[in-house]
Amino acid sequence: MSKFWVRASYNLQNVGGTVRKHKLIVAGDRFNRLIVLGECGISNSGKRLFSCLCDCGTNAVVVGGNLNSGTTGSCGCLNSEITSTRCTTHGLADTGIYFIWRALISRCNNPKNKGFKNYGGRGIKVSDHWLKFENFFEDMGYKPEGKSLDRVDNDGDYSVENCRWATRKEQANNRRKNLPKITLDGVTLSIGDWANRLKLNPASVRNRLRKGVTDPNKLLSTSRLPNKTLTGALQC
Repeated sequence: MSKFWVRASYNLQNVGGTVRKHKLIVAGDRFNRLIVLGECGISNSGKRLFSCLCDCGTNAVVVGGNLNSGTTGSCGCLNSEITSTRCTTHGLADTGIYFIWRALISRCNNPKNKGFKNYGGRGIKVSDHWLKFENFFEDMGYKPEGKSLDRVDNDGDYSVENCRWATRKEQANNRRKNLPKITLDGVTLSIGDWANRLKLNPASVRNRLRKGVTDPNKLLSTSRLPNKTLTGALQC
């Protein structure tokens, strides 16, 4: 049986007259799920590499120091199993309610999610309590037939206080209630209603709001209807 001297978590050096020895790895040694087959080279950083066979049947090349320190104990399958176990202890990993939870976490926390700009990008967060799936499920239960998750305050966070299961009609009514309103000469309408009345592009009005414009005449100005005549045009 061959023997190999490798560095563990320190370099061979003389410290105060004492020489620190490399730890010994013997072909056939077991490190968790890995069995050492033999030395197979040197890494770019000068660390010795060992060919190992994992219990799952996969071959892996591992730095000797990582074997001795316990940093590496499998080909990677062990970490995958641990992660899978953490995510599935509730037994609902393949259910619709779990996918709903994962989706809301992603669109609030993952900039690469295509919906991030409308959620996390706007400052919408998931409550700390709901970062754990079990808590979300305990609060909301299974999705009722014909309903989906709705935030009562469209600018609010995902939390038990601000979320409910609602039909499409209920959500549409909720969005309408949450739309910004503009009051001009005693008339209060939504951006969409003003846009229809004045033949405006509603996106232009929203853009002015985002830029901090608060004067109703400026918010609703149009090239066809100068500001100075806008008041008269809106008399009811």
